Amino acid sequence: MKNGMAYISKDRDMESVALDAPIFQNIAISGLDRNQRIKPIISRKQEKQYVNNSFNTLNSNGNPSLSAAILTTSGKITLSLALVLNGIYGDIDTVLVDGKPAVYDIMVWICYSPEEYALINKVDSDENSYIFNADEFKQMIKFYNEDLTADSLRDFALEYSSLESVFERRGIH
Repeated sequence: MKNGMAYISKDRDMESVALDAPIFQNIAISGLDRNQRIKPIISRKQEKQYVNNSFNTLNSNGNPSLSAAILTTSGKITLSLALVLNGIYGDIDTVLVDGKPAVYDIMVWICYSPEEYALINKVDSDENSYIFNADEFKQMIKFYNEDLTADSLRDFALEYSSLESVFERRGIH
C-alpha cells in the first residue's frame, strides 16, 4: 500500500491482500478454505492451473475473474546469489553504497491475459530460457567484471530481468 500497489486475490467467498507476497502466496491465502479441504500446500503446477482458470473464468458481470497477476521472477534469486558471491569474494563495493547495504527493487512481471501468462510460463522452462544465462550471470560477479559496482549491478539486473528483455534475448514469442 505504501507504494500504491497491492495484489488482491479473490475467490467466491473471500478477498485477501498480501502486500509483500507473490501471487503464489496470495493464491494460497485466498483459497485457504478450499486448499485445507484438499491439502494445505499449493504446488507450482496448481498455481499455474489456478491462474489460468481465473483468467479464463468469467464473473457474474461477464469479465474475467482475474484481470492481472503480479509474478515474482527467478531473477531475484540470481541477484541474491550474485550479491552473496561478491561478498564472499570480498568485493564489498558491489553490495554496499556509501557504507550501507545496497537496496534493490524486487523484480516482478505484471501479466494481463492468459496468452501473456502462457508466454511467461515458457521462461525458465529449460536452459535456453533462463532469465540470466551463465555469461550474463558472470557480468554480475566482480571476479569476472572488474568494473562492477553496486549501482551497475542493480541497473544490469533490472534491465536484463525485464519481461521484454527476457522475451527478446531468449526468442520467446
